Amino acid sequence: MLVDIKNKKAVLRDGGNVLFSASRLSTVGQAVVGVLSHPSETANKAVYVKDIDVTQRQIITAAKEIDPSGSWTIQDSKTAAEEQEALSGLNSGQVDIGVISKFLFRAIFSEGYGGKFDKVDNELLRIEGLDANGLRDIVRSVLNA
Repeated sequence: MLVDIKNKKAVLRDGGNVLFSASRLSTVGQAVVGVLSHPSETANKAVYVKDIDVTQRQIITAAKEIDPSGSWTIQDSKTAAEEQEALSGLNSGQVDIGVISKFLFRAIFSEGYGGKFDKVDNELLRIEGLDANGLRDIVRSVLNA
């Protein structure tokens, strides 16, 4: 989990200030519709979409602004160390979500792996994306769920 907003917990990967591209499930669905609506423009190519570029710390800040009560449990983790743990797990035959998630976090939060999409197909696929207010709306909906 990137940030457990409801329980006020987070494991900050590589300091928590690494921008990554995030999309809501509804945006992914909208992108699928967009791809199907533009077959010639999207044929035989990867398409990239995002709602917002955000950091873990920005998510936590938004949550604290909306609900300042209580305290947060924050842990720090280095994705390079997590990757080594995951490799050790794989080498010993362990293949589960605990191992795989460490590779995913390394890919999302490390420079050069592509967790932040600089070039996206949002315009072609008619994806509007979110601003800081949209992020706060999502955080608010999680807190109120």
